[in-house]
Amino acid sequence: MNSHPIKKFKINNGHSQPITRDFFRDSIPKDLPSHLIHEILLRSAAECLLSFKGVCKDWCSLIKDPSFVKQHHDHHKANNQSIGIVFIHDSDYIEQYYLTILNSLREYEDVPFNKETKTEKFGISVSTDRILKITSCNGLLCFHTEFPLLMLNPITKEMLELPKPRIEEEKEEASACGFGFDAKKNVYKVVQLKRCFSNSSLGCEVLELGTTMSWRKIQHQPSFPHPDLGDPELRPEPVFVEGSIYWQAIKNQNILCFDVASEMFRLIPAPDGKKTERGGAYTTFLVELDRSLCLMTHDISCGVVGIWKMQNDDRKTTWIESYSFDTERIDLEDIDIKSLCIRSKKIYLKYRKGLACYDTQSQELMAPVFSRVADNNLDAVAYTKSIVCLRDVVGSSIMRLCTS
Repeated sequence: MNSHPIKKFKINNGHSQPITRDFFRDSIPKDLPSHLIHEILLRSAAECLLSFKGVCKDWCSLIKDPSFVKQHHDHHKANNQSIGIVFIHDSDYIEQYYLTILNSLREYEDVPFNKETKTEKFGISVSTDRILKITSCNGLLCFHTEFPLLMLNPITKEMLELPKPRIEEEKEEASACGFGFDAKKNVYKVVQLKRCFSNSSLGCEVLELGTTMSWRKIQHQPSFPHPDLGDPELRPEPVFVEGSIYWQAIKNQNILCFDVASEMFRLIPAPDGKKTERGGAYTTFLVELDRSLCLMTHDISCGVVGIWKMQNDDRKTTWIESYSFDTERIDLEDIDIKSLCIRSKKIYLKYRKGLACYDTQSQELMAPVFSRVADNNLDAVAYTKSIVCLRDVVGSSIMRLCTS
């Protein structure tokens, strides 16, 4: 099998040479201590590790080990490294969508970001005529409406079609879904929310990604009122942050929280509207920045974006305004501004023309740093790249590769 260049590195004569699987096989000392190999691989990019599986059996075994997969993801997430951004846009065909993946958020100076940044493009088929949305968790992407539909790892190019949850249509309706990771059990969980017609209570089923792949109903929590989450096609996507999934309610300024490990719900207060609303029309999104749950507000009338970070102290939830900036370089009529991630003290935002960047140190907004790939962009999400193999997780051969 041919080896493929992964990235460049500097050698003594000043020239760069591609790092390949064969390079590592021939150049790394055979007696290199195992703990040093572990540290080298831990700091390597996810794309590199896929190639490094072919170096030797020991490397392959280590790279496929679930504990190493988690360590690798957590290391890069903690350091805001290996971040990718996926744009989803529809096509001229029913149930057909296209993805554009921005593989690198790198430091840049005077060179326009979109001239040197490579992207991947491929199509997906999803059985729905509703607006398709996308969320991320630990390197995996979940495509959904009010139902979860499809799972994807953009690095391994594996896709998994999810089984449909059980909905008793005469008694209940699907209201929303979410996607998270249970660190205690080391398992991904898909969550289906349901609203009971008789008493408007919140129902829930959970699907664990594994060999069984069957939905189970949560029954250990007392009756919980179903918050108003709004229209499924218009409301913001849920967000997974540090063990919990969050949905934004449209009334009473509450946020619905689901602890993925304990599988318990609770309501937490959102920031005081008197502080976050500066007057006029505004939009809000729940986002993850700096491994914290944040609420982003965009005052459309004056173009000001505010980002509020949630803090929990002594069982009390407080919100601190961490960032506030003017979007004078973005059209004021753009109501679809949404922060995606933060890297090297720069906040990247999705907006109508593509990707913008706010430097928290210089307090400068640069737009666009990446131009939109199509006129029909539906959504975008950031993720930390992961080498988790869906085929290994579900223990079957029901995977399929993305089409280019």
